[in-house]
Amino acid sequence: MNNSALKPDVFADFRKIREDERIKDANKKGKDPDDISLAALSNHDGWRVLVEYIEHLKQDMDNLTSALISNGGSFEDIGKNTVVVNLCKEQLDAIIQKVNDSREVVDGK
Repeated sequence: MNNSALKPDVFADFRKIREDERIKDANKKGKDPDDISLAALSNHDGWRVLVEYIEHLKQDMDNLTSALISNGGSFEDIGKNTVVVNLCKEQLDAIIQKVNDSREVVDGK
């Protein structure tokens, strides 16, 4: 027999109800379904974790450039790497910005 107590997740249920009302309201206002979905993602705990992971990836890319410099990479290689790293970081930032923009659209800000 398991001696652990049941743990109701009342707050999760409340968040779900609140989120459902927000989605219904956005649908009534004719918001883009993709914006609604992305806005819902932005309120999920997983979104915070994903943003932190993206920031970690960006830092790793910067570290690769630093390692290339430290290891005596040629100016051409360092330049190419810097351009590629910056383009990748811009794309990762665009993902974050898209979700944040969708949240603002749905929330009416």
